[in-house]
Amino acid sequence: MAKSYVLFVVIGVVVGAALAPVAWDAAESDGTVAVVPLAGSIDGGARPRSRR
Repeated sequence: MAKSYVLFVVIGVVVGAALAPVAWDAAESDGTVAVVPLAGSIDGGARPRSRR
């Protein structure tokens, strides 16, 4: 049973190491960012609940 866990971990590490360069290349940008204006507050402007 423990061998199967080790096998899955080893497979995950190998696949992750193989896909890491692809993900790194996809994540690179030219330095531009998106600026999104937000209105309201974190709770969506809802009224606070009354405590009972």
